[in-house]
Amino acid sequence: MTKLNPAKPRLTDRLFRLAGLLLLFGSFAGTWLAMDFDDFRSTPLVTGDDPVPLLVKPGSSFKSVAAELHERGV
Repeated sequence: MTKLNPAKPRLTDRLFRLAGLLLLFGSFAGTWLAMDFDDFRSTPLVTGDDPVPLLVKPGSSFKSVAAELHERGV
């Protein structure tokens, strides 16, 4: 009769415990992120007192629009 190596069951037990802990912490982190995102979605965006009208001409590059907004202090 051969004896089983006692180190193997311990190693698999440790791996299962580690996987369980990672799953537990991952679910906590996912829940926290979902709640934080829901709070972000329900908070209105503060944009300032006065609206800034901006007419973007067709063919304008992103860089030119960003430069114009920067000049206006937006």
